[in-house]
Amino acid sequence: MGLLELFKPAWQSKDKDKSNIAVAKITNPQKLAKIAKKAPCWTARIAAIRKLDEKQYQELFVDIVQNDEISDVRLTAVCRLTNQDVLLNVAKNDKNDNVRRAAVLGLTDMSILLSFAKNRDESEDISRAAAEKITDRDALIDIAKNGHWHASDFARGKLCEDMDAITDPDMLMFLLEYMIDRCRHHRHMQDLAIKNIDKINDQYMLAELICSTIQYYADIRSYGNVASVLLDVIKKISDEKLLFKIATQAHEYFGVCAVQKMTDTDSLNKLTAYVRTHTFSYERESFGAVTTEQGSEEYRDVSNAAVKRLSEIS
Repeated sequence: MGLLELFKPAWQSKDKDKSNIAVAKITNPQKLAKIAKKAPCWTARIAAIRKLDEKQYQELFVDIVQNDEISDVRLTAVCRLTNQDVLLNVAKNDKNDNVRRAAVLGLTDMSILLSFAKNRDESEDISRAAAEKITDRDALIDIAKNGHWHASDFARGKLCEDMDAITDPDMLMFLLEYMIDRCRHHRHMQDLAIKNIDKINDQYMLAELICSTIQYYADIRSYGNVASVLLDVIKKISDEKLLFKIATQAHEYFGVCAVQKMTDTDSLNKLTAYVRTHTFSYERESFGAVTTEQGSEEYRDVSNAAVKRLSEIS
């Protein structure tokens, strides 16, 4: 160790513990400002930034954000910045996504935040951070429909928290699809979906929902909460053509439920011969070689239900 090393301030040490302990003891803001910019150890720079008055040292924070090579140091400074122009520049251009996300969270202009949330080329964290800052319902609806997937997901969840304010049938349907998708893993979404089904009176829309939600070859046992919701949907459908549509296009489980509500004998007679074939591909390994082969499986639950239903109404 050189002679100069012995007499230099402890905060100039490259030893993390030694420099951090030294910064913890310093209260002089001018010295802290110097440390925030010049300390060899980046953890000491962070410690100094955190001790500086936020309002008084905005220019220093800007300097650090623009010039420090360590992302964690820039992140600490960004979290204390209020200059909107600088925050916007950092949000767009910093090379570290954590720093960019912190900058987005510091933005206050709703139109700028909306542009980040709707940019589908943006990173997941940035778009969602922007969406989290927005409270206006119309803006959230815009993000839900047109935003980056992660921002849209957040916006839909936020809108579901205040369903009483949603009256547009198309938007109700849009959010109902989201609830049904989420209720596989979140029971409260199941209850919310069942509660809001009563707001939808268009039977065609409800039939489309049943036909599009679960693919017919999926194991229905994996979708218990979803099935409970869709059974409530079927209760609202009485149109024979739509019941026929469900019988032939939805999961067999719901197809059978639709058949049990039908009374039109012509439609039921057509269904007695209905067989659905599901084709699929699978990999087969033989002597170390893997080949892809095709398979198929027939479903006759709907046709069997139609025969039974005809006997009931004859």
